[in-house]
Amino acid sequence: MGRAKREGGVSRGLASLGRGISRHRKVILLGLAVTVVLSALVAPRVGSTMSFNLLLPSGVESLQTQHRMEELFGGQNQLFVLVQGDFLQPQALQQLLALEREVVGDPRVRGLIGGSYSVADAVYGYTLGNLPQTKEGVLEVLENLRRTNSVFLPLSGEKTLVIFYVLGRTDRDFKKATEVVREHVRNFSSPLFTLRLDGEPAVGGAPAVISDLFSRVIPNMVKTTVLALLACFFVLILLFRSPVVGTLTILPVGMVVMWELATFYLLGWSLDVFTLGSFSLMIGMGIDYSVQLSSRLGEEKGKGGSPEEIASRTAGSIGRAVLASAVTMGGGFLVLSLSRMPAMARFGELVALVIFYAFLAALLFLLSVFSFERKKG
Repeated sequence: MGRAKREGGVSRGLASLGRGISRHRKVILLGLAVTVVLSALVAPRVGSTMSFNLLLPSGVESLQTQHRMEELFGGQNQLFVLVQGDFLQPQALQQLLALEREVVGDPRVRGLIGGSYSVADAVYGYTLGNLPQTKEGVLEVLENLRRTNSVFLPLSGEKTLVIFYVLGRTDRDFKKATEVVREHVRNFSSPLFTLRLDGEPAVGGAPAVISDLFSRVIPNMVKTTVLALLACFFVLILLFRSPVVGTLTILPVGMVVMWELATFYLLGWSLDVFTLGSFSLMIGMGIDYSVQLSSRLGEEKGKGGSPEEIASRTAGSIGRAVLASAVTMGGGFLVLSLSRMPAMARFGELVALVIFYAFLAALLFLLSVFSFERKKG
């Protein structure tokens, strides 16, 4: 008896909510439109990142040491430029030093690239700025440096590295630093050595890898999300045998995509390999709530009644089942927030929030727009 009473209370509460949504449909639709527009404006500002801070549990000693090193000595991410050829000629060393100064002094990476190092710097420092006049003199300096083990010499036969220290942490910082270094390498030429590999700038290191990875991941994520929405759209048209109903049913899912990106922006979160997967989950789960509500609204409209009565009957009858599904599924994912791995905890929180968004968007939008359509009819 008590359980039936509680269930009846939930149904009556949802029925009352449905009636209120129908009565204030214009205000609700306007509010939803405003939130979507604002979300679309901030969505391009959402960054992306790949960091060990997200993949490892908090309190790991190596991470704490890394953070302390960055505080004391700046960024520990390095871009490498591969040098091949007769780079031990005095003229070649001068060209390497000039390249380093050009890159570090580029105003586009001021505060982003903190310094550089190469074999030319080692020779320059050992000779106090007076580079040897011959290659033999350079080799003698390098031999002295090897004996004393006083500096790091990135040498391997006729190959060496120019190292640039990147201070940024996000993929956008890495992308900017990588693009600037590649541009300078692309514009560089010397008869003594080359900075290219298979015709392309020989730039590597973690910042370059992360930059290239995310430059492909984000467009692919956008492409697959759009394709998934289009596939769902055509399936809904076939299911309801109506382009109008199919369009109205898919719109709440598109709204949730915008809300999710706005949430990233407001909370200062960045897209990563975990959170990117939430978009596919959101489409799969969000479309379910929209389909159930649209189907029941169609059935209730066939029974007749005012827009308020139709919305009330729909929310009261199927709203409880949809709400229970959202609460149980969201609660299951929310348990992941207890994980010590930050990325997994954030993923659980995000999916739980997206489930709530999907339920809210379907309820507010569909009850409002179907009531509006009924009124117009």
